[in-house]
Order: sequence, then C-alpha cells, then structure tokens
Amino acid sequence: MTEPGQLSDEALARATQAGATCCYEELVRRYENRLFRFLVQKTGNRQDAEDLTQAAFIRAYRHIGRFNAACPFRGWLFTIAARLAISHHRRARPTAELRDDVADAGAADPAEAAAARDEAGRLWESARRRLTDDQFTALWLKYAESMGVREIAGVMRKSHVHVKVLLHRARQALAAVLPQRKEAHDAVLLV
Repeated sequence: MTEPGQLSDEALARATQAGATCCYEELVRRYENRLFRFLVQKTGNRQDAEDLTQAAFIRAYRHIGRFNAACPFRGWLFTIAARLAISHHRRARPTAELRDDVADAGAADPAEAAAARDEAGRLWESARRRLTDDQFTALWLKYAESMGVREIAGVMRKSHVHVKVLLHRARQALAAVLPQRKEAHDAVLLV
C-alpha cells in the first residue's frame, strides 16, 4: 500500500471513508496549522482558534462519509471551519485582540523572520479592523491559503463573481489606508 504521505488529499479522504484512520491523521497533519491560522484570523483569539480547529477536524471526521472526493478536500474542510467560526461569533463576540504571531515567514535570519511576522501580523490586523467579515475571509483564503476564486466561492457559499467583487473591494479599502510600499504588499503574501 502507498504511504499516506504520498497520497492526494482526496485519496486520503476516500481511504478514511473506507476506515483507514491513519489517512485521516495525515490530513490533520497537513491542515492543522493552516486551519488554525485561518481561525485565529477569524476569531482574533488563539484559544478560540484552537478549540474551533479541533471542532472542525472532529466534525469533518464524523461526516467524512458526506465528502465528495470529486471536490477538493481543502475547500470542504475550510467550509466546515468557516461555519464553526460564524456559529462561534453568534454565540459570543471575542474580547481579546489579535496579539499572537501567526505568520510563518521563511527568512533565514531569526531577526528578519520576526520582523516579517510582525509586519505581516500588523497588516492582517489592519485588514481585520477595516474590512467586512466577508471581505477579510475572501482575502485570507486568497492570499494566506492560496485558494482560487471558485474554491473560495465554495467555502463562502457565494458566487465566484461575488468573491471577485469582495476581493476587489478589500484591495481598494486596504490600498486607501496602507503605505504604498512594495514591502508591505509582499509581507501580506508571506502569511
């Protein structure tokens, strides 16, 4: 049998549907940090993000039989996480500010990496404060998760045209308030 690490996400999901829990463990390994970073940005609180990350993986595992392997697993998982974050916001508004570094810059020098994380964190915090929730979510999925417009549309349950409009408006809103520096733009893309 092929090692789980060599299989696609969709193949791992199909194997999990057939009862191979080691395949689901590989999916968790692949997505736990990415899902956590997404949820930190959505909630502004590390503890809530940890709880929601765990809840998303549990819900995905319980409902793995509903997953359609013809669709991307990543989109299905992020849809679950986004819906959990919405439910979380409905129950209680977060009170903590986003204070933790969640960016994972790849600089060789630790000082440079810390500076890049700080800059990216400030840019994402600024975006979080200035954009609507939908604009921020679309922007995060596009740049932090490298999702395409159609995949974002599936996660957000919006048309692809609506997602394009959200991204355009988010970029316009940020361009009006952020320094017009190439470094600032690049730092957003580091996350």
